[in-house]
Amino acid sequence: MSLSPNALNKDERKRFYADPDLLRRRVAKIRDLGFDRTAIDCGPIFQLGYRASDALIDHLGVIHDALSAELG
Repeated sequence: MSLSPNALNKDERKRFYADPDLLRRRVAKIRDLGFDRTAIDCGPIFQLGYRASDALIDHLGVIHDALSAELG
């Protein structure tokens, strides 16, 4: 299951990958639906300004930490 925001909420879509709380809530919903894996789209992260490889990897680390905290 792809980790993506509510398609109908424009504000949430704009800040989704920048907001760990949104990520945690969404991954909890996906988990509760029975999914045990998710994919992260790096395109929106790139659009947030994390364009250098190191910056992208660092932000993926932030996302990993947020999701790990939710999933245990």
